[in-house]
Amino acid sequence: MMTVNVTKEQLAHCREMAAAAIRSITGKDGKGILKNWKCSTTSYTLYNNMPTLVLKVAGEQHQGWVFVSLEEGKDGYVISLLNEDHTLKRAVIDVEKETVRQVLMDNI
Repeated sequence: MMTVNVTKEQLAHCREMAAAAIRSITGKDGKGILKNWKCSTTSYTLYNNMPTLVLKVAGEQHQGWVFVSLEEGKDGYVISLLNEDHTLKRAVIDVEKETVRQVLMDNI
């Protein structure tokens, strides 16, 4: 496993982005949608140099990791579905903020 040095500022930015992503995903339903996906882990990190919300899910279509990464230069998101062993299963790029929840619902 590769270790990457992350500054306190980068970590704080990741935390803020993850909190905003969670609000977009949960919407008016609160955290019920996360329960539907059997979400057991909610965290944040830098992934491919992007601030990223990390979810561990056991949904009907996907069991494993879901990374919701903010592409700051494009003001959009990359949604990465990873298997349990962290190998990439599928990536959806250029996801607009308003459609993150639907893309996740369609893939989890």
